[in-house]
Amino acid sequence: METGIIVFLAFVFLALTVLTVSSIVYYIRFSPKDAEKTDAEPVIYEEPDRPAPLIAGNDDWNSGFDEEGAGKKRRKPVRGFRDRLFKSIIVLVTLDVLFVAIVICFAAGIIGTDYRKNEKLNDGGCEWVEEDYSIIGDGVIYDEGGIRITVSGIYAVPGLVPGEDPWPAGVVKVGFIVENYSGKNVDIRVTCNSINGVATSLSYFYMMGNFKKNTTTQVYEDIFAYIPGYDISQMVIDEVLIYSLKYEWIAGSEKPVFINTTAEVTVPDPDLTGYHPIFENDAFMIYACENTDRFHEGYTLYLENRSDMNYTVDIEGMAVDGKGVTGEGIYDSLIPAGNIMYTSQIYSYDSVYDTASPYKREVMLSLSFKCLDDAEESFSTGFMPLN
Repeated sequence: METGIIVFLAFVFLALTVLTVSSIVYYIRFSPKDAEKTDAEPVIYEEPDRPAPLIAGNDDWNSGFDEEGAGKKRRKPVRGFRDRLFKSIIVLVTLDVLFVAIVICFAAGIIGTDYRKNEKLNDGGCEWVEEDYSIIGDGVIYDEGGIRITVSGIYAVPGLVPGEDPWPAGVVKVGFIVENYSGKNVDIRVTCNSINGVATSLSYFYMMGNFKKNTTTQVYEDIFAYIPGYDISQMVIDEVLIYSLKYEWIAGSEKPVFINTTAEVTVPDPDLTGYHPIFENDAFMIYACENTDRFHEGYTLYLENRSDMNYTVDIEGMAVDGKGVTGEGIYDSLIPAGNIMYTSQIYSYDSVYDTASPYKREVMLSLSFKCLDDAEESFSTGFMPLN
């Protein structure tokens, strides 16, 4: 991407430079001896004799004939043309200077980069208020290399009743204070995949943006997902990533960060209707559910982490009717200790998966579990039948 932009800017600058130089050279060469004469005596050049025109359809053959002008040299001013050429050169030189200034600003990051700035809590149509519970501790989720990220508060829209509004998507938000004193402009990304002990293979929120060096910035992120129990007693930041503005990885969190609050939350019991067990060991219990809806065809999993350790889970392999396919839907997703997880749809883009009958095919899945606290506790399930 950057290479393409640089090539384009270089081409535009070269074209402007060539046009400017050519105009200057032409202006200098187009300078007859009498170019210094005043406007009262315009510089002229001569054209050869031309016959007088005949106007078709006119009975008077001489009506289009200029008797005085016939057979004489025609006189045209040159100074006006040179003046217009000089003005064009001025415009081209100005464009060149402006273009160079734009390129310098772009390279310095003054323009071309969208930085997050201090945001207002009530900047939209909703009236947000801080929740009546508070964060336990300092709320810091990252503090390394001059970059410090703190959860500053949790906010909601008053009047929302959990029983009547079971999907409060976009009406709860989390505040962050980002302090960037690393000496670099950085791209920061923060994800949360577990709230109140219920993890997801996606994210409850995804905070990202470019942050200027030597600044402190207040930002807010909406939670666009169902919150089990509505209030937040715990949320798990599964990943903090720091990149340069050239998308080069700088640093990141090594382990999940747990943010606890004073809220008392009762999470509803899981609904396992349609699920059947496919795997069990001391650390995990796994259930699968087949969805044959043609618009959401695939499988969802319910995983229960029975251990006191944090794991990540990823698809190790998938097969349809004995043929290997590429599985999608789980990507190194975190399952904290004691958490449960509902995955998103597990499927494959491979043609074998699409052409096989959803009612007759045999779908096998293998998952790999990586223990973040003790590598020896990592394991693989081997292939499990999903249907």
